[in-house]
Amino acid sequence: MILLNLFNKIQQYNCCIHENYIIINNIKWCYLDNKIKNDNRQIIIFFHGFQGNKNLSYYPLIKQLNNKYRILIPDLIEHGNTKVIQNKYNFNYSINNQLIYLYNFINTIIPNTYFNLIGTSMGGLFVSLYNIKYPLYVKKIILMNTCGIYNKNNILLKIYKDTGKLLLFPNNIYEFNILITLLLYKKSLFFNDYILSQLLKENIKQREIYIQIFKFIILNNLNILDHYLPLINKPITFIWGYNDQITSIHTLLKIKDNLKYKPNINIINKCNHIPHYEYPELCSNIIKNTIN
Repeated sequence: MILLNLFNKIQQYNCCIHENYIIINNIKWCYLDNKIKNDNRQIIIFFHGFQGNKNLSYYPLIKQLNNKYRILIPDLIEHGNTKVIQNKYNFNYSINNQLIYLYNFINTIIPNTYFNLIGTSMGGLFVSLYNIKYPLYVKKIILMNTCGIYNKNNILLKIYKDTGKLLLFPNNIYEFNILITLLLYKKSLFFNDYILSQLLKENIKQREIYIQIFKFIILNNLNILDHYLPLINKPITFIWGYNDQITSIHTLLKIKDNLKYKPNINIINKCNHIPHYEYPELCSNIIKNTIN
C-alpha cells in the first residue's frame, strides 16, 4: 500500500485538500477537508459508496470544485481510515445508528452550518435518509447511482442468486476485474492489476466487517427509498450512468413521478456506476448549477 498511499498524498497536495482525524465517541473519523482561513464558501459533503473511501474516486471531481467550495469527504464507518475504536465486531452497523454518528461528526466539524449533501451508491442512500432524519441544515441534495431503489435487474444480485458468488467481495484479481467492469464503462489505467492486488488485500482483511455492513445496509434495504424519497421536502438532483447494471436507470425513471417536487435528472451515456469518476467535468458543472 506504500505506492497507493503516496499517490493519495500527491493527489491531496494537487487538490489543496488535507487529510484529518478526529475522535467522536467511539469512532475515529478520517476525512478530507480543503478549509482555508476565513472560509465562507458553500460547503459540500460527499458520502462515498459501499467498500469505497474518500480517496478512490473523488480526486478528479475535487480538482473541478475545490476553488469554489469547501469540500468535506469522510471515510464512512469502517471504510478507509475511519474506525470503530472498541468492539467493532459487535458494533451496530444499521443505517439509523450510522446516521446518528454521521450527524455527530458533521455537527462537530461544522456546527449549526448549512451544507449540501452528495452521495454515490450506498452514500446516496445515506444522503437521502440523513436529509429526512436531520433536514435542518441541509440545503441541496444530489444523488448519484443511488442504491435503495427497487431494481430487479441488479446484476450483482442476479449473479449471487444464480451462482452463490457475490462479486462485491472478490476473491482474486479476475473477479475484481469483473467488478471494475461493472463500476466503470471504460476501465481506468489507474485500476491496474498491481493496484487491484493491494485493494484486494485490504478488502479481504476487512471482509468480516464489510459483510456485516452489507447485510445491515444493502440487503435489508433493497427498496427502502421507494418509500422515503417521496418524503424529501426539496427538489432532488440525480446524476446517473445510463449503462449501470447495478442501479438501473429504469428504476429511477419509474420512481421520479412519485417525488414531491419535479427532480432534476441528468443521465450520462457510456457511463456505469461511478459518474463522478468517469465524467468529473460534466458532474462538476451539474453540481455547480444545482448549488448556485
